[in-house]
Amino acid sequence: MKKQNLHTHTNFCDGKNTAEEMVLSAIDKGYDSLGFSAHIKTSFPSVALKDKDGYVQEILRLKQKYDDKIEIYLGAEFDLYSVDNVKDYEYTIGSVHFDIVDGKVISYDDKYDKVKHYVDTFFSGNGIEFAKKYYQAVKRLPDAFNFDIVGHLDVVTKHNEKHNLFDDNHPEYIESALDALHYLIKRGKKLFEINLGGITRGYKTCPYPSNFLLKEMVNAGCEFVITSDAHKTENLTADLTPTVEILKKLGVNHVMYFNGKNFIKNPF
Repeated sequence: MKKQNLHTHTNFCDGKNTAEEMVLSAIDKGYDSLGFSAHIKTSFPSVALKDKDGYVQEILRLKQKYDDKIEIYLGAEFDLYSVDNVKDYEYTIGSVHFDIVDGKVISYDDKYDKVKHYVDTFFSGNGIEFAKKYYQAVKRLPDAFNFDIVGHLDVVTKHNEKHNLFDDNHPEYIESALDALHYLIKRGKKLFEINLGGITRGYKTCPYPSNFLLKEMVNAGCEFVITSDAHKTENLTADLTPTVEILKKLGVNHVMYFNGKNFIKNPF
């Protein structure tokens, strides 16, 4: 299997390392390809790409410099409230990080104290309602812009293992998550990332999405890419074997590989 990561952040947005440091880490860890996916700026202040021209120029420079060692692609991670043109990038990830509730910006993907504050302030402490609001936002993604990969579908579960923000076995939660998944599929969005960022950053012991969602995706004929959602060199996952084994147990024999133009099958 060719080794590719398409979810990579740098100090052009909220990453800790330079793009070149991420490239060198990927080469060292045996990656065949690395795609950069800067957070695209939103209609309100957020930790996102502020120097688009500089970002584009640097990724193109690295693409040429390391052409004999690794494939490099210019991508972007668009949020529901992002303001940019998807056509300016070779591929795009569509994710929900933010929402506007009662005229205020909230984040579904933040440190626990902040997320707990949003749950208490805007949802009367009801984590299930918080999660349902998140999945309602996910269903709005295909109307906001066209994108290639659905990013960390159930990132709203980020703090559940350590803090039990809400019960992700609750029937209302499961119903809401499946409803969003089926809506995305209906809208033609069938390429999902298996995101290891929650694991590498110490929040979770299993990837996004959860197993029940993964099973439903497989049954619906969805395709997958495996990503590290790396914000620093240490987050770039060296060993993809555990994730491959999860997919094999579900009867999957390949993931998808971006070649600069198309997503093609990448057999295990």
